[in-house]
Amino acid sequence: MSTRAALLKSRTAVAHAAVETRLTALRPFATRARYGRFLRAQLQFHCHVEPLYRQDLLPGGGHGSRLALIEADLRDLGLEPVGDDAGADMSAPAAAGWLYVAEGSKLGAAILFRAVAGLGLDAGFGARHLAGQGEARARDWRRFTETLNALTLTPVQDEAMVAAANAAFGFFAAGMERAFAGAEA
Repeated sequence: MSTRAALLKSRTAVAHAAVETRLTALRPFATRARYGRFLRAQLQFHCHVEPLYRQDLLPGGGHGSRLALIEADLRDLGLEPVGDDAGADMSAPAAAGWLYVAEGSKLGAAILFRAVAGLGLDAGFGARHLAGQGEARARDWRRFTETLNALTLTPVQDEAMVAAANAAFGFFAAGMERAFAGAEA
């Protein structure tokens, strides 16, 4: 039997690849101004998932919000961290799908963290939310997926979780488009 994490990875691969491709095309690490736009998209996404972290819908630890770090990164760049506080209110299976995307993005953040170094940003200034603690990043992902895999869900709830994860990727993609609207290529 395949794990729930493997199911999500397989069934969100197209949406995940589309986000990565579009992110690369938008060149968010070319300048600090473009990076600021990327932070705006991050802010909107993480404002949306913040309530899910507060509800602790996935017990077991090893996962946590990065919203405060994103807000600090925006302030470092002289940008006001104004986000939409109307976060998500959803079922546990849907929340699991959204949190899968949010927690999984921490793995990709390791690559993005190296990209911002060229902009003079680091774990203490402008790139806090991308910084990780080495092995802790992988350990936290394992804990998260163990918790996810241990959930007792029906096949219908698994489908709702997959749909929610794909919606989360779509939400972030739309946020990137809004954040980069009007930016020069």
